[in-house]
Parts: sequence; C-alpha cells; structure tokens
Amino acid sequence: LRTQGLASATSRLARGVAAVSGFVRNALNTTLPCGARLCDIAPARRRAEIEFHLALHPARSSALYALLHRHGYQSERGGVEPDRLHGPLTGKIRLGFAHAGRFPIVDWKTNRCPPYDAAALGAEVTKHDYDLQWLLYTLALHRWLRQQVPGYAYDTHVGEVYYLFVRGIVEGRGVHRDRPPRDLIAAMDALFDTDAEAAA
Repeated sequence: LRTQGLASATSRLARGVAAVSGFVRNALNTTLPCGARLCDIAPARRRAEIEFHLALHPARSSALYALLHRHGYQSERGGVEPDRLHGPLTGKIRLGFAHAGRFPIVDWKTNRCPPYDAAALGAEVTKHDYDLQWLLYTLALHRWLRQQVPGYAYDTHVGEVYYLFVRGIVEGRGVHRDRPPRDLIAAMDALFDTDAEAAA
C-alpha cells in the first residue's frame, strides 16, 4: 500500500491493511457454487495468469455481436461498428483450477456496487462488459484444454466462471456465476482465427 501511494499516513495504512486483508480472506474462504474454496485448491491444481492470444477479422465483428445477442449476452450493445472488436487480442485468465473433473475460471473485481446481490452484480457486469471478457476467457480455456486434456469435451471439462466482487463477499453475496453454453463457445471458436490458436 505504501509503494502504491495509497496509504502514506500510519493510521491510513492500518485501515488499508485491515480492509485489503479482509477482502483477500473472504475471497479465499468463500465457498464457490461448485463447492470449492480457493484456499483449499492445491498449487498443482491451479494456474494463475493464463495468457492467451486470439485474432478476429474486422468482417467478423458484426457476426460475433449478432451471435452474442442470440445467446443473451451483450444485450445492451447495439449498432456496433465493424471495427469495435477485431485484430490481435491478448489477455490473461486470472485463475483457473481443477475441481471435480472440471476447470472453473475465477476473476476478481474491486468495484463498489452495494448491496452486492444478484441484481447489483448483474448491472455491474452489463456496465463494464464483463460478460464479453469471460466469454473470451472461456474460449481461450476451451482451446487450451482441447490441446492438453485427452478425450476433452466442453460439457465434461469446462466449469463455471466466477467473478468475485471482493468488497462484498459475505453470506453468499458478491459472487457472480455463469457457464456459457457449448454451442456459443463453438460458434465463437469458428469466428476467431483457428490458425492463431494459442494459450500459455
């Protein structure tokens, strides 16, 4: 906190440490809908910052958004310009882990959106396009598992996506979950450049 300039005074530092440690503790100890707690996932069964690279041709941007709309994603986005999303896309999946034969995805957000219930989290997802973000993460995970797991099948191996809004994780609140349908991810896979398929 000191090195980031967020808490120069001793009293502010103490409050900051207490707040941040509480966020981390709650995120690690909350039971996710799949039944796992992050604090219980052994290092060998988790992988952080999974880098991926995708490419989308400009002509396919409108087709991508039409596809997302048909599946109920990005519903607030209309009249998207052809160059809204195209070219090389590089990102990192914050955390993936193995649990009960599946591979869920976890990301965490520090947004302030009380009361951190389903409606508040859904509004925050829409506002910041987090659904598009986790769809790209899921596509990247799908491609990576297809390369790594013998007998891979989306329905068998891909888990849910969990977005942890760390300021509000308490008593079942603060966790947004989704599991994109296989048909959507397969269609997205066809739209993105399969020759550039890569994930580290």
